[in-house]
Amino acid sequence: MRGRDVSVLIDGVPQTTNLQSFGREFRTIDPSAIERIEVVRGSTAIYGAQATGGVINIITRRPTEERLTAVTEVGLSSALTNTEDALGFNAQQTISGRSGNFDFTGTVSIARSGAFYDAKGDRIPFFELGGDSSTLFNVMGKVGVDLDTQQRLQLTVNNYRETQDPNVIQDFSVDDQEGRQKARAIRTGNLDIDGETPGNKSTQVNLSYTNQNLFGSSLQSQIYYRTNSNSGVPSDFRTSDFFGPFLGVARSRAENEQIGGRLAIVTPLSRAENLRLTWGSDYVTEDSKQRFDLYDPERFDTSGGRVYRKTSSRTFVPPYTYNSLGFFGQLEWNIDDIVILSGGIRHERIGLNVNDYTTFNDRQIQGGERKFNATLFNTGAVYKINDTFNVFGNFSQGFSVPDFGRILRQPPDNFVGIESSLEVTQPQKVNNYEIGIRGGWQSVQMSLAAFYNTSDLGVNFQPVGNTGRLELTRAPERIYGLEGTLDWQPARAWSIGGTATYIQGEYDDDNGRSLALDSSRIPPLKLTAYLQNETLEGWNNRLQLLYSGNRDIAFKDGSDGGPISSYLTLDYISSVKIGSGQLQVKVENLLNNQYFPVLSQYIAGFGVDSSNYAGRGLTLSVNYRLNW
Repeated sequence: MRGRDVSVLIDGVPQTTNLQSFGREFRTIDPSAIERIEVVRGSTAIYGAQATGGVINIITRRPTEERLTAVTEVGLSSALTNTEDALGFNAQQTISGRSGNFDFTGTVSIARSGAFYDAKGDRIPFFELGGDSSTLFNVMGKVGVDLDTQQRLQLTVNNYRETQDPNVIQDFSVDDQEGRQKARAIRTGNLDIDGETPGNKSTQVNLSYTNQNLFGSSLQSQIYYRTNSNSGVPSDFRTSDFFGPFLGVARSRAENEQIGGRLAIVTPLSRAENLRLTWGSDYVTEDSKQRFDLYDPERFDTSGGRVYRKTSSRTFVPPYTYNSLGFFGQLEWNIDDIVILSGGIRHERIGLNVNDYTTFNDRQIQGGERKFNATLFNTGAVYKINDTFNVFGNFSQGFSVPDFGRILRQPPDNFVGIESSLEVTQPQKVNNYEIGIRGGWQSVQMSLAAFYNTSDLGVNFQPVGNTGRLELTRAPERIYGLEGTLDWQPARAWSIGGTATYIQGEYDDDNGRSLALDSSRIPPLKLTAYLQNETLEGWNNRLQLLYSGNRDIAFKDGSDGGPISSYLTLDYISSVKIGSGQLQVKVENLLNNQYFPVLSQYIAGFGVDSSNYAGRGLTLSVNYRLNW
């Protein structure tokens, strides 16, 4: 968000890791286990670790107050541009209840996705983040006990498994063809892979204790344990200019283990409780590593790309320990329900520990420890003009360090050891400024915010020729933009609205020139819109639109390998009550537009057309949900 890193949490437990999260933090829980999602834009003192752009906190389902309730949902989905192997299904069962002081909730989900096809009916060989030809299984259980009217103890366990078994491989020959090419798939039949099945795995255990009146303060605490891993679908990198010289036929396996805790106390500082202090601490330590499984290229060739016989496994990112300790305090003063003033401070201490290791290309690197720290401040104000309209402004600071795995896996030629050669002179500190307005009337709700954030030492990784190495560059950065929302209910049965996001970002090069940041950081103009109608009582219909604009300024400045082109998608959703349940029909990409997501276009701009994935074409899903 806002061109900066985001910290993703599930019930306060970090899903974002220092080693290559790459969006996988959103593939650690099934949506059926989610009750709501909270989004905080900009840095905060309370949740500050690695969250220079904001925080996304996913809240799991709470137990009901009733003795026993249940929700059953089943569904089918399929691409409509090509139905071969495209049929998918899903089923979820949730049970929740209460008996005396004890309550519980449990959700079991299983889903199978079919093959993905673009608007032209061609197979999309999309494997990096999962989804295509995947089987998902998720179990979430939550047990709580009210120790008395003020205290509660709760245990939550979530186990997520997503495995892939595609019957196609990527066609890397498109990288050698002239002009921009679409990523293509080669049908091989089900792959025979030695070792762990490709996919994502995550297990999370979270124990929380709350006390609403501890010497006049309220307390929230938790301790947690989380482990996650991901194994890719093997690829033939021999024709890749970037990885081919040292990978061959291979796949990546990354593992991460986290242990942490958090304590937050809210203390009233006035009898009227209009002045309060939130203070506490959080800590997390994580162990990460990444390996490459190497496969017999001759067996791969003779099988037509279907059989992968493992020959060896080699370290890519050495095992390393990353830990973060933060102390925070946030003061809030509500003055006569007209003005709200806030201010906070956070002190962050980060450590890195790496043992001696041998790189993928047999270089000996000395291990060691590095420590980083920063003290961050924030302040803000909200002025309520009336009961329906207010203006606000704030200043906040964030703090982060680079993905150390990208540095350690293929360090520069002059890199000798962690303590002597790791060129992370100091962490990135981001200053974020924001002003805006919010209004909520009977039939209209709106918001508009303008933001500007800066960092004297930005964090960017640039490929170094065809060496497979990424070079860390530190340069001053400036990012600015506008965010707006609008919702209108012109009549009882009608709703219309949308959002707009405009962002620009630039950095200073060694010659003092201001150049545009690349499109992996700064997306084009983004617009969304929806039109919803309750056609009959219990029958709702909705159209929703997404527009992503053009962006070529980064290409002109040399940050992108090519310009980013615009695209538009339209979805239709219809839901109708049938008895005690609800039937939902959804058609995605209703206009069947052929488009390429921004990240696909960004990667393809550097000549990697084998990653130039098209978006999904016309897709239908039907679900039935029963409450009982």
